[in-house]
Amino acid sequence: MAFLFILLAGSLQLQAQTTHQCGTDEYHAGLAGFEDRRARTDDAIAQWIQNNPGLDQYTPEATYTIPVVFHVMYYDQTDNISEAQINDALIRLNKDFRRLNSDAGQLRSIFTARAADLNIEFVRAKVDPTGKCSNGITRTQTPLTLAANNNVKSVVGWDNKKYLNIWVVRDIDLAGTQPGVIVLGYAAFPYNGLPGTQDGIVIRHDQVGGTGTAVSNGRTLTHEAGHYFNLYHTFQGGCGQGDQCADTPPVTSASDGCNKTQNTCTNDVPDLPDMLENYMDYSDDNCMNTFTLDQRSRAWAVLNSFNLRGSLTSPSNLVATGATVPLPTCIPVSNWTSNTRTVCAGDSVQFTQLAIGYKPLFYHWTIMDAYQNNQFHLLTPSPKIKFTQPGRYKVELNVSNPDGSSTVTRDAYLTVHPATPPAVASPSWTLENSLPNMQWTVDESGDNIGWESTSAAAHTGSKSVRIRHFDVKSPGGGDFLTSAPVATGGTGTLTLKFWVAFAKKQANNTDQLRIFTSRDCGKTWTLERLVTTFQLNSTANLFPTVGYVPQASDWKELTVVLSAGAATAPEIMVRFESINGGGNNLYLDDIRLSYKVGLDEADEAQALRAFPNPGSDRVRLSASPALGGAHDWTATDWTGRTVWTAPAGREEFMDVATFGWPAGLYIFRRGDAAVRWVKE
Repeated sequence: MAFLFILLAGSLQLQAQTTHQCGTDEYHAGLAGFEDRRARTDDAIAQWIQNNPGLDQYTPEATYTIPVVFHVMYYDQTDNISEAQINDALIRLNKDFRRLNSDAGQLRSIFTARAADLNIEFVRAKVDPTGKCSNGITRTQTPLTLAANNNVKSVVGWDNKKYLNIWVVRDIDLAGTQPGVIVLGYAAFPYNGLPGTQDGIVIRHDQVGGTGTAVSNGRTLTHEAGHYFNLYHTFQGGCGQGDQCADTPPVTSASDGCNKTQNTCTNDVPDLPDMLENYMDYSDDNCMNTFTLDQRSRAWAVLNSFNLRGSLTSPSNLVATGATVPLPTCIPVSNWTSNTRTVCAGDSVQFTQLAIGYKPLFYHWTIMDAYQNNQFHLLTPSPKIKFTQPGRYKVELNVSNPDGSSTVTRDAYLTVHPATPPAVASPSWTLENSLPNMQWTVDESGDNIGWESTSAAAHTGSKSVRIRHFDVKSPGGGDFLTSAPVATGGTGTLTLKFWVAFAKKQANNTDQLRIFTSRDCGKTWTLERLVTTFQLNSTANLFPTVGYVPQASDWKELTVVLSAGAATAPEIMVRFESINGGGNNLYLDDIRLSYKVGLDEADEAQALRAFPNPGSDRVRLSASPALGGAHDWTATDWTGRTVWTAPAGREEFMDVATFGWPAGLYIFRRGDAAVRWVKE
């Protein structure tokens, strides 16, 4: 295998300011027998080229077609790249290999006679190894993607004699890599008997194509595909041995940038500058634009050996993988999604089929509640359904055609709340019932770690809810715990109270809890409060190596005064969002709403107060005389950005005009005193 490394210079801008390094020799040093196998492969290639002279004078009538499968190994939705991004990557890859790239004309004239169309095209497979229809993409959620190497190949991989496997990962971690070096991708050189757990290409998601999450022009995949066909780096062996291609000038070491005056080796005849335009160097993406005729010969030699890459392009394999068959014979694969999983009675849900099948499909949707009293049977591909009866609904889609059928069923997938919730003076939830249920629903960010019921700890009763931040490998939000609508029917100040337990792994953790309300059954949400790590933390102890389980004394109660809009709404929903900042587990219990006139977190004892709270275009701040006059007044929004300041004075009151401030949460401070204020 050969590897493409990039060393970051300051920031994650993987462009001109980077330094490139190759770890091919270091990686293979520990692979017993590899050098002998590679030497035998090179001997076979040289023999084939010798037996097929004149390869640089003609182009074969047929194109070599390569069936490809992309294995997207994602941690959460941030690296679960789209089909559109994969399509873009294939388009760029095919243009580079067919010399149809838009920048081909930038090749210097001294090299144009050497430029080659490799006559290799890459096509996503339409049939998987089991005979099911495929779009040439698999998706697997795994933490291995955060430090990927050949470990991902054992999780999922298709027959390497039939498919080019490309694993798309978040980050690559190879043994022997120098500190600070980022590996963008690596690929396997072919040899007879190469196992699938070593073959193929591994590449970071931000190097796939030039759209979506990509931060490059996609030439990393072109480079790695060159290695897949046994092309060496142009600087392989320096000025001596070279890359076994006579038409690529020798290069003493990996190039960087795009200095076309560079000439690091002068022993070639005629003496030519380094070919920075070659895809197999490490010059910038926007400098690369060509393969050469001798590189094409090496690739064709590999493709004309059945034991190397030739099995991929055999007519029987192209039919079996569906690569060249418009309507292959394969079992269709059902899949679907919806625009929401929680609605109120009277609302509609849009379902969208995502089935894969290359012959006309017949669709059969079955949607029913837990008691099978309310059922829908629809035969349209993507129905929009209005739900009038509350309940939790199972959703099922069966797709079929003459080649077969398949079904995807998701139990308790959709929650429909009553159109008019019963009025409750002081709604409370002890969270004893397992999640999800009709009172609380869960949405997770895509890492398979979301809010869950647990009997490990509780403030009262035997259960609480938690989110296992300890097991989260990548920071971020998007994990929601959402209540059913409640009609409080009261007046005064609406407060939300709950008990929390949380511990840090390290002192600098930045976990948060965001609290939202909705007045329209979850269609829109208003941020009510952002609870910081300092406020969440309920124990002085750090738990860096074990999952935190609170003691009875760890629990503490927090109180949030909700906005006037929430207090006067006929009904509201409450949502908690956890933001992972590297800390340990977070627990909630005994959540309740009340219309008691109260202040946020013992506000009556605060040295700084704001009223009215919530407010609109003006707020009065009241400072305790104990604060003195040595401190400036400041206000920040919920992101920490300063939006207002006033110099220190001896006044105990300060009137602040808040015209033009966006609605949301603000923090006023004077010295060590602070108060939260909500603008509606």
